[in-house]
Amino acid sequence: MTTGDKFRCPLLGHPDHAGCAGGKDSRALTCQRCSHQLRTGTANGHPNTQMIAEYIQRVTGAGPATLELRTPLETAARGAARAVVDQVEALGRRQAEPDSMTALRAELAGLKQQIANRARPAPAPAAAPVPDAAAELLAEVRGLRAMLEDDRKPENALWLAASTLGRYKQQQAPPGFLELDQEDNLPVGLACLPDPQIGGSGTAYNLMIRDAEIISNTEGLWPLCPGDVVENFITPGKLAAASRGNVIQPDLQWDMAKDWIRRMRPKRPGDRRRMIIVPGNHDDFSISMASVEPLREIAEDLQAAYLRGSVARITFSFPSGTRYDIAFAHKFRMHSTLNLTHRPKQMIRFEAQWADIAIVGDRHEAAWEYCRMSNTDRVVVACDTYKCVDFFAASLHYSPARAIVPVIILSGDKKHMQVFSDLESGAAYLTHLRQLAQRGASA
Repeated sequence: MTTGDKFRCPLLGHPDHAGCAGGKDSRALTCQRCSHQLRTGTANGHPNTQMIAEYIQRVTGAGPATLELRTPLETAARGAARAVVDQVEALGRRQAEPDSMTALRAELAGLKQQIANRARPAPAPAAAPVPDAAAELLAEVRGLRAMLEDDRKPENALWLAASTLGRYKQQQAPPGFLELDQEDNLPVGLACLPDPQIGGSGTAYNLMIRDAEIISNTEGLWPLCPGDVVENFITPGKLAAASRGNVIQPDLQWDMAKDWIRRMRPKRPGDRRRMIIVPGNHDDFSISMASVEPLREIAEDLQAAYLRGSVARITFSFPSGTRYDIAFAHKFRMHSTLNLTHRPKQMIRFEAQWADIAIVGDRHEAAWEYCRMSNTDRVVVACDTYKCVDFFAASLHYSPARAIVPVIILSGDKKHMQVFSDLESGAAYLTHLRQLAQRGASA
């Protein structure tokens, strides 16, 4: 650009600027109205100009000599659209692969090896066929690319980019349901785990290890974790002070969480059981603070079921035709100090009328109850916590937790639910029932 060319101020978008106050450097441009200056990727004269100029250069991908000066809206539109195009195209193609995480790790490992060896990149493989949903997204991506080439209304690309990315994120969200078809009519059990709260000084780590061992060795016993797997106090303000009571820092808390989930995997080869997890508010601190979801990555890596939604739905179906529907959530409103099973009952009433069983965590006060609602027999459970010593809860006059793990046994040949108040008794009785059923089947 030479002196006298018209341009838009890259910071405030003032129109119809004539002149360039760059002196000998023709690439040093100054807005004649606000005096903001952009000089070869360096900005002066305003507290935020350095950051904004670097951002403009980064999102447009242009070098200092070819940097296009546009209004902030135009620049944001093009930057957002380009980012969405790249993300949706790359991830949309991987939807067709059976294990996208494994494929992605392989791609990254190959790329790192090429960089280390300074090798010439291999030719890109042919694009894999994509499912219909991904194909629709890619069609919108092509529309985005066309809009980016149209200088008349680049702002339109921002709106389409938002719509496209929103649809894509909805498709990528963890499911809110899980269907488990059993191969036989042997009874199964649900271990309603307490909120783990890994990292806290008052967490009963010895009980966590003991319970994981029992679950791993008990065939037919499915662990259900109601979230708050880690303390994860990474938020500023009031909750940050709570981190002073942690004995393990957040990064190591996730390592311990992964090891704990791994310990619950079945010992016997061919056993199809896996942990079922709904995330809690402590787990989600990582999303609000850093836009990452470590618990989901851990669950996928260990083949655990990771469910989201206001209320997750789990279905156990047996060859006999017997079916159980479980409503599972970390939180639900309408807590009652005088009636600890009020929350799971209201979850059935307002959001899960289909549920035979309702399980809720978060409040750290264990309770369970048989009840009859709308002419249907149900079981409702409020989960405990492994954080047996909690000074914050004590200051609010909550009762100390006892790390209770209720076990719900589901009959396979007929609809019948039975609850045990502790894990050891429930696991032992489940093993006894399965052995009796196996002997009867072989007789």
